[in-house]
Amino acid sequence: MNAPVLRISIVFVLLFLVSGCIWEILLGGNAEDGRVTVLVTDAPVDNVQQVRLTIEAVEFVSEEGDTERLELEGGFTIEDMLQLRDGQTRTLLNDRTLASGTYDRVRLHIVGGNGDSLVRERTGGEFELYTPGQAPGSSGSQDGIQVTGEVRIEAGEHTRIAVDVDLRRGLWKIPAEDHYILIPALRVVDTEEAGGVRGEVAASLLEQNSCTNDPGSDRGNAVYVYSGANAVAGDIHLNQSGESLSLNNPVTAVPVQQNTNTGVYEYRVDFLPEGDYTLALTCQALNDDPALQDSIRFLDAEERAVEAGSRAELDF
Repeated sequence: MNAPVLRISIVFVLLFLVSGCIWEILLGGNAEDGRVTVLVTDAPVDNVQQVRLTIEAVEFVSEEGDTERLELEGGFTIEDMLQLRDGQTRTLLNDRTLASGTYDRVRLHIVGGNGDSLVRERTGGEFELYTPGQAPGSSGSQDGIQVTGEVRIEAGEHTRIAVDVDLRRGLWKIPAEDHYILIPALRVVDTEEAGGVRGEVAASLLEQNSCTNDPGSDRGNAVYVYSGANAVAGDIHLNQSGESLSLNNPVTAVPVQQNTNTGVYEYRVDFLPEGDYTLALTCQALNDDPALQDSIRFLDAEERAVEAGSRAELDF
């Protein structure tokens, strides 16, 4: 081997050997790490005016039970979760180092009560917000709300995920208690593998005698989303662990509201994993208590296929 070729070969070998060091120096990790960005969004609820939520850490739990905890220095406060609708997000973690691998659970650690997390009702009352394990009188001490969902972190790659803190399903007011709890009714989605659905709703459908909505405050109309084609529509019915108590629970539900510029009633669902869905329209969403099995009427149900990176159209 002549000298110039030998020198070039040595350079390539050295670059290969130090690549892990470069990754560690420049990006704060090593060659086996990936990077993760975590966004937070919400499927808002009708009966409250504000939900303040403070998060102090995010944990990723692997299939083997290993935990990676990423701290949020000083806590991360979202002043009003209700504003994170129609695809709006806040960045909880931005381009942070995370060990590569497959994680099947994501846990948000909440700073409960003491004004850090609270609910303000439409009538003006203000209440502390806790996780079930933090609530006064609880025998537990768990400050986390956990969601099951696969997150794959590839070495040297950047993954963006969205955590949907679904308040319509997860925000509970316990009878006779002076606080709210946030149960683990969450969804976690890789944003590169997600799409959505949007559409308009005929006003005449929302004016039927059977409707229990409140036109004055534009509340009580919603589109419920179910996994799979030809799904049977049912109400939201969960236990405090976020587990379904019904065969016909929706994946999520989003409000139908009037566009103040056009007067048209619209809805939008974001961060749905690619696949087939059934969407059902109701004007009785105010009657749906997630802790109870309720008989609510659906006005129409239609199917749509969702593709990653696009938004399907569906009008009612």
